[in-house]
Amino acid sequence: MTFIIPSILFGLFLVAAAVFTMRVLPAHQDIWRSLPRERTIGILLALIAMVWSAFEVNLMLEGSLAKLRPLLVPIVIVTTLLAYFLLDYLFTRALGGLLLLISSLLLHQAFGVFAPSRWMYALVCYVVAVAGMFMIGSPYRFRDWLEKATVNRQWRLASATALALGGAILVAVAVVHVVQTGGNG
Repeated sequence: MTFIIPSILFGLFLVAAAVFTMRVLPAHQDIWRSLPRERTIGILLALIAMVWSAFEVNLMLEGSLAKLRPLLVPIVIVTTLLAYFLLDYLFTRALGGLLLLISSLLLHQAFGVFAPSRWMYALVCYVVAVAGMFMIGSPYRFRDWLEKATVNRQWRLASATALALGGAILVAVAVVHVVQTGGNG
């Protein structure tokens, strides 16, 4: 179940992103200017990413490093506040961080089960992870992509198709896995 539910949910998220690309972008011509720098939604995504990261780090702190565990909560709070006040493109960077965390989780779960066409599943996860890295490292590229998808119909159609195809692959692999194993895996 830890493979099936996240796969289907993230696949549906990618399909929703495709719908967003086709419907919302042309209807709101200036969204490419405001969305990448959105602070309210960005800080919520950043907090989710920081808590998730702290949970992952907590699992790795063993032996003599276990004494650092009480510092994780203050680190999450301080880092999130610093991100809010100091980072430009907060939404884009936080979304990129979440894409990396989700891709990592999905890849870990996929290699723990026998799923058909796992290579396509892994390819989608790696593409999403690389996109997340670009969003963190050079967030203006996300803004540029939004602008191109807003003003250029072919770019918007290609982007929406890629997002929907990636989402469909994740959902299809999870559903086929459920059918083959009867949900036991």
